[in-house]
Amino acid sequence: MGRRAFVTGGTKCDVAAMAVLAINLRETNSHLFDSMVIFHDGIKKKDQELIKLLYNTRFIKYEYPASSKNDVVLTYFSPMVFCKYECLRLLDDFEVVVWSDYDVVIQGKLDKICQFDNSYINIIKDSSTIREMFYKEIRNKEILNYNLNINGFATGLFSLSKKLNNYDVINSWCYKKTKEWDEDLYLPEQCILTLAAQEFRIKYSYIQAENYACHPRDAKGNEVILHAACQPKFWNGIYNADWERRYAEWLKMGGTPYKDKIKKLRSKLLLLKSRMCGIKSRI
Repeated sequence: MGRRAFVTGGTKCDVAAMAVLAINLRETNSHLFDSMVIFHDGIKKKDQELIKLLYNTRFIKYEYPASSKNDVVLTYFSPMVFCKYECLRLLDDFEVVVWSDYDVVIQGKLDKICQFDNSYINIIKDSSTIREMFYKEIRNKEILNYNLNINGFATGLFSLSKKLNNYDVINSWCYKKTKEWDEDLYLPEQCILTLAAQEFRIKYSYIQAENYACHPRDAKGNEVILHAACQPKFWNGIYNADWERRYAEWLKMGGTPYKDKIKKLRSKLLLLKSRMCGIKSRI
């Protein structure tokens, strides 16, 4: 059995959610992953050491290697969304790499998404087409060479196999195209990773969204993963007993708590409400 990594990433402001995810992983799938990998932009050393007590964790400081003028990236998310590309480079060290956003509650076993039949990527199908992942009608001849009318990837959860050829080349291509199309990208890393699958003719299989990316409001009780896409999250409006119990454990350890970000979030949501409405597969 090859080595497996469970990967997440985000800003230092969300270290509490990533710590809760580490506890969650330890309780539900410790048998499956050799390491947890966290990409971050400056998590305190104290918090890093506490998380290492929860799970065998590698911390990698990430900086997007370009400047972005993309409004959604700068206003609603952060350049940290592009650390997902680095999952490709982790295939140097692991046979299987699983990425998960940190706004989730894992309720079951993840063995199935670590298995690959005739594919090299397991991914969730987004409700948006690739064309809808751009701001406006695309007229760039290079982009039009791709099929933009199929559904794109939802990158809140995916797994990669080391059998994927040229993953380092794919990683470089993703950064190159993100920079080229920066201001046109509406769902940036989702769009780029979907187009990469076309560019490199990567075989992929779909993960069952209703079972592995179910929003808590739609839960029936037997889902593997609950994903609090969009707002609110488990820490600012959605109640989940397991998440709260794990968060209490993190605070008892002396971990950094969430600060009151509700006012800030409300202003962001009012600004982007019309644009983000209907996007179900985002952070």
